[in-house]
Order: sequence, then C-alpha cells, then structure tokens
Amino acid sequence: MIIKKRFILIMIIFSLLISTSLIGCDKKEANNNTIKNESVNNENNSNAK
Repeated sequence: MIIKKRFILIMIIFSLLISTSLIGCDKKEANNNTIKNESVNNENNSNAK
C-alpha cells in the first residue's frame, strides 16, 4: 500500500511538472529552469554528505 501511494504521488508530481513546462514559457526556458534546479539539487546533496 505504501509503495502504491508513493508511486501515485510521484506520478502526480511528474504530471504537474510536465503540464507546467508545457503551459509555461518556451521549451528552451523550461529546459533551462530544469537544468538550474538539477544543479541546485546536486549542490544540496553534496552539502548534505
């Protein structure tokens, strides 16, 4: 049950991200934003270690 709930949550988050990127500005800007977010996440992960 816990795994199913997590999977559903992940799918909802993914669909929201996809819809916002499609609805939002140009694809290039959306890609730049995702790249920035990934780099920030990587920095946070390295700091956490």
